[in-house]
Amino acid sequence: MPRSRSSRTAALTEYCTRIAGAKTILPTIKPADATRLAFGVNSTVSPQITAMVEIPKNEYPKRLARFAQLEINARFTRTGSLDSSVVSRLVAEPALALFDLRRCVREFICVYVTGWFSMTVKLNWGESVLVATIDRPECRNAVDQQTLLKLASALDESVKRKTRVVIITGTAPAFCSGADLSGVRETEFTDALHKFLIQLATLPSVTIASIDGPALGAGAQIAMSCDLRVATAQSAIGVPAARLGLVVNHWTVERLARECSWPVARAMLLGARNYSGAELANLGSVHRLGELEEAVSWATEIALLAPLSIAGHKAALNASSRAPELDHVVQAARDRAWASKDVEEGRSAFVEKRQAKFKGE
Repeated sequence: MPRSRSSRTAALTEYCTRIAGAKTILPTIKPADATRLAFGVNSTVSPQITAMVEIPKNEYPKRLARFAQLEINARFTRTGSLDSSVVSRLVAEPALALFDLRRCVREFICVYVTGWFSMTVKLNWGESVLVATIDRPECRNAVDQQTLLKLASALDESVKRKTRVVIITGTAPAFCSGADLSGVRETEFTDALHKFLIQLATLPSVTIASIDGPALGAGAQIAMSCDLRVATAQSAIGVPAARLGLVVNHWTVERLARECSWPVARAMLLGARNYSGAELANLGSVHRLGELEEAVSWATEIALLAPLSIAGHKAALNASSRAPELDHVVQAARDRAWASKDVEEGRSAFVEKRQAKFKGE
């Protein structure tokens, strides 16, 4: 039977207390604790999945614990040791630090336990090319936090396999229609998205976005974070944040301007204009017109090139377009927009399929 909430809470507190006392190396999360922490915390865990995990000698708890540990390590450590800022906070603000640790452990375990049996990303591994397909056609491939984590995991695996080209695409009818914020706070999703975009942009191998259909919002951000883009002529690409009362982060604005030109970035961000694949191809932002087959053909050609040359050139290109320094004016403007009533109005209008009535407040 699934463990009680009090049992899960006790397990979570015990594990995070061990983290707080570790000072340097994170303690290993136990499979039994992983299942205790996960089940029942998130209402989307079905009784059928619970029953499958409860089967004697099932490997699921071990896998769950292993993946949760990897994510916890990635969040709180550098080179296997607790990040100094985490240690400092554990000393200065133990109650708040413990709260953050508890939330982190719970979130990642819930993500994996609810997502293990739902395939939101399809991976097709070739000898030197990976095709990663966002597979959420019921919501036009809008990405949620779980999908971002799976894509990020695939990129990590591609490095281990020394994959030379990674193609990101989406199941018809869209490449990616935006963000799905279900079940998480907006700041958590935007942080996860930014982390993935940086990972995609700095991957040592070549990345290609194969766009067929809408690539809007988060979809456009993913496409522009890739090195190269192949799109069908009718595909729609844009960042309609102004229709929702939102402001994308500074890194996205810089990337969009560099990949598409300042005039196009201004039209997308200030005029909420979408561009077709054909229009962006004429401007050079889409490198080839075609469907996935064209992207795979190009990736196969690129995979024959010298990987160290490509890695060196990519590093130089990224160094020439470093992330912008923190601008407090930009950040304040973004925070104000995200906290405004206009955001609520934008969401309501989107759901109700009507024109939003923004008041600038």
